[in-house]
Amino acid sequence: RTSIDEADRYDNARRYEMSVVPFEEGALNDLIDELLERSTTEGGKNDNDNNDAFILDVDLDVFSTENPPAALLRTHGGLSPAEVQSFYDCSCYDGHWRDADDDEEFEEGAMHGNDPESSCDDTVTVGSLRVPRSMSDRASSIDPATRLIVEAGLCRAPVHYSSEREILSSVSLLFAWVDRLGERNLTPGTITVSESSRGYLPPH
Repeated sequence: RTSIDEADRYDNARRYEMSVVPFEEGALNDLIDELLERSTTEGGKNDNDNNDAFILDVDLDVFSTENPPAALLRTHGGLSPAEVQSFYDCSCYDGHWRDADDDEEFEEGAMHGNDPESSCDDTVTVGSLRVPRSMSDRASSIDPATRLIVEAGLCRAPVHYSSEREILSSVSLLFAWVDRLGERNLTPGTITVSESSRGYLPPH
């Protein structure tokens, strides 16, 4: 990470404003409008002279994501992604997403803005976790150290194990949006692709 003072030592340093948008068609189209407006207000002609005016960063978590406690359930607890999803849905959703009230980005996250798909009608409580009754033995068998970490942090960030169909739909949306960028002669100077440290990437 380069501080502002360090950046001042470089002759060609540039400062950028960051816009973080949910991975939804409407928000992505609004971003195009914002880029067009900036290219005009900043004196650009919306031509190749302005093509280095923005950096496009794609976070792979928009396609499928898990948080560290969920990863522990999968790697140390021996749970499948579907079982971890059930743990997460039933423990973290009770009419609203727990721990999301004071976190606007988390609450509006495209990965889990909807009600959970897992069935949480018949659940039991194991520690502070609410899990499907059919998985109570699995939850009880998780070692105490892992369970403490899971109880403390499972609900603090999104978990969504996307299906192949969901990922293909997301990729299609991204490519269509990139095509619209090109139609408006908006070409980023740099494209970066990032994933969380030791992040989850589905096999498909």
